[in-house]
Order: sequence, then structure tokens, then C-alpha cells
Amino acid sequence: MSSVQIGQKSYEMPQREGISIAHFLTVADIERSARYYEKVFGARILSLGDGNAPGYLQLANIWMILNVGGGPTPDKPTVTLSVPDPNHINSFMNFRVADIQACYELWKSRGAGQAGRRAGGSRVARLAGASRRT
Repeated sequence: MSSVQIGQKSYEMPQREGISIAHFLTVADIERSARYYEKVFGARILSLGDGNAPGYLQLANIWMILNVGGGPTPDKPTVTLSVPDPNHINSFMNFRVADIQACYELWKSRGAGQAGRRAGGSRVARLAGASRRT
């Protein structure tokens, strides 16, 4: 699909050898979700999908796959993939950054979800709210 150069290494998705890890998010609207991650975090949209295909993003050093939910499939007849419930959190991404204050202000200005403080007083952008909207 695409590759990204980080330092002396190049990462591809899908790759030719080794391993790549992608964070899969079930969303209500692939394009709206992709545009959110592009606007707020600077993700690179590789594909918005077409028909039944998922969307693919490259964000920093991770890959993201965005797809809508769906019913059981022949290989998983008892599994249903559903959009997140806004009253329950079942997944999150942990962003490690060099300057949390700068990122907090930047992402908040770009429309990041709920903003809050950790118990120790440091600011965090609580992005669980972001996946509820996407």
C-alpha cells in the first residue's frame, strides 16, 4: 500500500518481511474518522476504502485501519464487530510525546475530544471521546 521512512528504516504496509502492527478501529463513518485523525493529529490518509474496503492511515510510526462494523462472517459465525458504545470504553491509543503541553494545546485547538488532567496534575488529551464521534 505505502511506505514511510523513519531514520534509516523504511516501513511498508503490507510489508515484504518482518512484522508491522496496525491499530484497527471500528467506526461509524470511515471518511469522517480519517479526516478527524488527519486534521487533529496529522495522519496521512493512504486510502479511504472503496465499497467494503477499510480505510488506511499512517500516523507517526503506526498504521491505522478504519472500518465499519458488521455481522458474523462464515469464518467467525458468532462474532459481530460493532461501533463503540459512547458509554463504555473498550480501546484507547496512548500517545507518547516530547512536549505534552504543546501537543495538548495543538490537538485541543484542532478539535481533539475531551481534555483533562491526570491525578498527578499533568495535562492529557483524553482521546477516548474522539473515537466516540468517529
